[in-house]
Amino acid sequence: QVLNVADNTSAALRLGLVAERLGETAKAEAAYEHLIRITPDSFVGYNQLAWFLAEQERDLDRALELAQKADTLMPHNASIQDTIGWILHLQGDTLSGIEYLRRSFDIAGWEIPVIGLHLAQAEISIGNQDSARSLLNVLAERPEDDPYGERARKILQSL
Repeated sequence: QVLNVADNTSAALRLGLVAERLGETAKAEAAYEHLIRITPDSFVGYNQLAWFLAEQERDLDRALELAQKADTLMPHNASIQDTIGWILHLQGDTLSGIEYLRRSFDIAGWEIPVIGLHLAQAEISIGNQDSARSLLNVLAERPEDDPYGERARKILQSL
Protein backbone atom coordinates (compact mmCIF):
# COMPACT_ATOMS: atom_id res chain seq x y z
CA GLN A 1 0.00 0.00 0.00
CA VAL A 2 2.87 2.36 0.74
CA LEU A 3 4.14 1.96 -2.82
CA ASN A 4 0.72 2.85 -4.18
CA VAL A 5 0.88 6.20 -2.39
CA ALA A 6 4.52 7.17 -2.92
CA ASP A 7 7.69 5.71 -4.36
CA ASN A 8 9.63 4.67 -1.30
CA THR A 9 12.99 2.95 -1.72
CA SER A 10 13.02 1.36 1.71
CA ALA A 11 9.47 0.07 1.34
CA ALA A 12 10.22 -1.45 -2.07
CA LEU A 13 13.27 -3.27 -0.71
CA ARG A 14 11.41 -4.53 2.35
CA LEU A 15 8.45 -5.65 0.28
CA GLY A 16 10.80 -7.65 -1.93
CA LEU A 17 12.57 -9.25 1.01
CA VAL A 18 9.32 -10.18 2.77
CA ALA A 19 7.74 -11.52 -0.42
CA GLU A 20 10.87 -13.57 -1.06
CA ARG A 21 10.71 -15.13 2.41
CA LEU A 22 7.05 -15.94 1.90
CA GLY A 23 7.82 -17.62 -1.41
CA GLU A 24 5.91 -15.02 -3.40
CA THR A 25 8.50 -14.76 -6.14
CA ALA A 26 6.44 -12.68 -8.55
CA LYS A 27 5.81 -10.03 -5.88
CA ALA A 28 9.45 -10.07 -4.83
CA GLU A 29 10.68 -9.62 -8.37
CA ALA A 30 8.15 -6.84 -9.02
CA ALA A 31 9.29 -5.04 -5.87
CA TYR A 32 12.97 -5.25 -6.87
CA GLU A 33 12.16 -4.11 -10.41
CA HIS A 34 10.24 -1.19 -8.91
CA LEU A 35 13.20 -0.40 -6.67
CA ILE A 36 15.63 -0.02 -9.57
CA ARG A 37 13.09 2.03 -11.53
CA ILE A 38 12.60 4.55 -8.72
CA THR A 39 16.25 4.57 -7.65
CA PRO A 40 18.37 3.96 -10.76
CA ASP A 41 21.56 4.81 -8.87
CA SER A 42 20.97 2.28 -6.08
CA PHE A 43 23.62 -0.42 -6.09
CA VAL A 44 21.51 -2.23 -3.50
CA GLY A 45 18.56 -2.51 -5.86
CA TYR A 46 20.59 -3.85 -8.76
CA ASN A 47 22.45 -6.33 -6.58
CA GLN A 48 19.28 -7.49 -4.83
CA LEU A 49 17.50 -8.16 -8.11
CA ALA A 50 20.61 -9.90 -9.50
CA TRP A 51 20.87 -12.02 -6.35
CA PHE A 52 17.17 -12.87 -6.50
CA LEU A 53 17.47 -14.05 -10.12
CA ALA A 54 20.61 -16.05 -9.29
CA GLU A 55 18.87 -17.74 -6.37
CA GLN A 56 16.05 -18.67 -8.77
CA GLU A 57 18.76 -19.83 -11.23
CA ARG A 58 17.01 -18.04 -14.08
CA ASP A 59 17.73 -15.18 -16.44
CA LEU A 60 21.39 -15.40 -15.44
CA ASP A 61 22.58 -13.17 -18.29
CA ARG A 62 20.37 -10.36 -17.04
CA ALA A 63 21.36 -11.12 -13.45
CA LEU A 64 25.02 -10.72 -14.39
CA GLU A 65 24.32 -7.40 -16.13
CA LEU A 66 22.47 -6.14 -13.05
CA ALA A 67 25.27 -7.23 -10.72
CA GLN A 68 27.87 -5.59 -12.95
CA LYS A 69 25.80 -2.38 -12.89
CA ALA A 70 25.80 -2.59 -9.09
CA ASP A 71 29.58 -3.07 -9.20
CA THR A 72 30.04 0.10 -11.26
CA LEU A 73 27.98 2.00 -8.69
CA MET A 74 29.75 0.47 -5.66
CA PRO A 75 33.07 -1.13 -6.62
CA HIS A 76 34.73 -3.64 -4.30
CA ASN A 77 31.59 -4.38 -2.30
CA ALA A 78 31.77 -7.93 -0.89
CA SER A 79 28.11 -8.75 -1.54
CA ILE A 80 28.28 -7.56 -5.13
CA GLN A 81 31.54 -9.45 -5.75
CA ASP A 82 29.85 -12.57 -4.36
CA THR A 83 26.80 -12.09 -6.57
CA ILE A 84 28.93 -11.71 -9.72
CA GLY A 85 31.10 -14.68 -8.79
CA TRP A 86 28.15 -16.90 -7.99
CA ILE A 87 26.36 -16.02 -11.22
CA LEU A 88 29.50 -16.77 -13.24
CA HIS A 89 29.79 -20.10 -11.43
CA LEU A 90 26.14 -20.89 -12.18
CA GLN A 91 26.77 -20.05 -15.82
CA GLY A 92 29.60 -22.58 -15.89
CA ASP A 93 32.46 -20.08 -15.81
CA THR A 94 33.76 -21.10 -12.40
CA LEU A 95 37.34 -20.06 -13.12
CA SER A 96 36.24 -16.44 -13.65
CA GLY A 97 33.66 -16.65 -10.88
CA ILE A 98 36.08 -17.92 -8.28
CA GLU A 99 38.20 -14.79 -8.69
CA TYR A 100 35.21 -12.70 -7.58
CA LEU A 101 34.30 -15.13 -4.82
CA ARG A 102 37.83 -15.12 -3.41
CA ARG A 103 37.92 -11.31 -3.57
CA SER A 104 34.57 -11.18 -1.83
CA PHE A 105 35.77 -13.52 0.92
CA ASP A 106 38.95 -11.46 1.33
CA ILE A 107 36.81 -8.36 1.88
CA ALA A 108 34.14 -9.81 4.19
CA GLY A 109 35.65 -12.94 5.70
CA TRP A 110 33.05 -14.74 7.79
CA GLU A 111 30.87 -11.65 8.30
CA ILE A 112 28.69 -12.89 5.43
CA PRO A 113 28.57 -16.71 5.74
CA VAL A 114 27.01 -17.31 2.33
CA ILE A 115 30.19 -15.99 0.72
CA GLY A 116 32.22 -18.75 2.38
CA LEU A 117 29.65 -21.32 1.26
CA HIS A 118 29.71 -20.08 -2.34
CA LEU A 119 33.50 -20.04 -2.35
CA ALA A 120 33.63 -23.60 -1.00
CA GLN A 121 31.21 -24.81 -3.68
CA ALA A 122 33.25 -23.14 -6.41
CA GLU A 123 36.48 -24.58 -5.00
CA ILE A 124 34.92 -28.05 -5.19
CA SER A 125 33.98 -27.41 -8.82
CA ILE A 126 37.58 -26.73 -9.79
CA GLY A 127 38.97 -29.61 -7.73
CA ASN A 128 40.28 -27.72 -4.71
CA GLN A 129 38.83 -30.16 -2.19
CA ASP A 130 41.18 -29.21 0.66
CA SER A 131 40.41 -25.52 0.37
CA ALA A 132 36.69 -26.27 0.20
CA ARG A 133 36.86 -28.62 3.18
CA SER A 134 38.59 -25.92 5.27
CA LEU A 135 35.83 -23.42 4.50
CA LEU A 136 33.06 -25.96 5.04
CA ASN A 137 34.51 -27.06 8.38
CA VAL A 138 34.20 -23.51 9.70
CA LEU A 139 30.61 -23.27 8.49
CA ALA A 140 29.77 -26.72 9.86
CA GLU A 141 30.50 -25.44 13.37
CA ARG A 142 27.55 -23.05 13.16
CA PRO A 143 24.42 -23.93 15.19
CA GLU A 144 22.18 -26.83 14.14
CA ASP A 145 19.41 -24.52 12.89
CA ASP A 146 21.76 -22.30 10.89
CA PRO A 147 21.01 -22.81 7.17
CA TYR A 148 24.64 -22.26 6.11
CA GLY A 149 25.93 -24.69 8.70
CA GLU A 150 23.36 -27.24 7.65
CA ARG A 151 24.27 -26.90 3.97
CA ALA A 152 27.99 -27.12 4.80
CA ARG A 153 27.49 -30.32 6.79
CA LYS A 154 25.58 -31.89 3.89
CA ILE A 155 28.29 -30.94 1.41
CA LEU A 156 31.02 -32.26 3.73
CA GLN A 157 29.22 -35.60 3.96
CA SER A 158 29.18 -35.86 0.18
CA LEU A 159 32.92 -35.10 -0.25
